[in-house]
Amino acid sequence: MRRTEREGYGPVRYGPSALPEDGLPVLPELSAALAGAAGRIRDRPIGGCPELLDAAGGYWLRRG
Repeated sequence: MRRTEREGYGPVRYGPSALPEDGLPVLPELSAALAGAAGRIRDRPIGGCPELLDAAGGYWLRRG
């Protein structure tokens, strides 16, 4: 049987080879929103919270 893999090569990896280092640029607004939500331990519905569903519904109503 013939070998299908070259020796010395591992699996193909997609994406970054390691986790990002400290200092990865993040928008301040996003950082503040994430920090504000960090203490929330309440589960959210899978389809989204009512505010999100209303906003999405309004968006699609305006678009037609």
